[in-house]
Amino acid sequence: FSVWDATTGRKRCELVGQSTSMNAFQIFPAGDRVITSRDNTMAIIWNASDCEELHTLEHESRVRGVAVVRGGLQVATLGQGGSPIVWSAATGERLRVLADNVGTPLNGNLEALPPSGDRLSLSDVSGVTIWNVTSGETLHRLESNPDTTSGVAISPGGDLMATCGSGWLSVWDTKSGDRLHRFDEPADSRADHHRCIVAVGF
Repeated sequence: FSVWDATTGRKRCELVGQSTSMNAFQIFPAGDRVITSRDNTMAIIWNASDCEELHTLEHESRVRGVAVVRGGLQVATLGQGGSPIVWSAATGERLRVLADNVGTPLNGNLEALPPSGDRLSLSDVSGVTIWNVTSGETLHRLESNPDTTSGVAISPGGDLMATCGSGWLSVWDTKSGDRLHRFDEPADSRADHHRCIVAVGF
């Protein structure tokens, strides 16, 4: 894993000493740090200038996702089959564990909601859970049952979220948790259920 300067195109540094494959990473808003996770029980915060390891965040199981929240003051991580954990980005201290998620998480779908990053969303096969990062309170549960969720997108302002699956797409208000719209593909156009909406974007 290498860190590059987007202005000059030059490589700043390279993360070394990692023997397992990377499954998630995010860059801090200021561009000064990076958080990564690999197929092991650790997430690591690095200095983006020289790739110095700043903090190692230990887990009891394999780390599946990472997110930078609250404008870079904190980070969130997701262990295998567990609940999101919120950490101090400055000290590496574990701050709180968020309430159990309902379903099997979708890989890479632990995300901070813009613009402030005070809310965190986690997508799973039966919907999306949204938490307040500071209090740990569960704000909303956006259920897709009986359908299976296969894709999620968040609007740039963070006020809208789209979820989608086999032949359907829903648009949600993330502040109220209300479903605003649902679009269904005609049943006769779903070729034996093999045709599926798998990605969505704003």
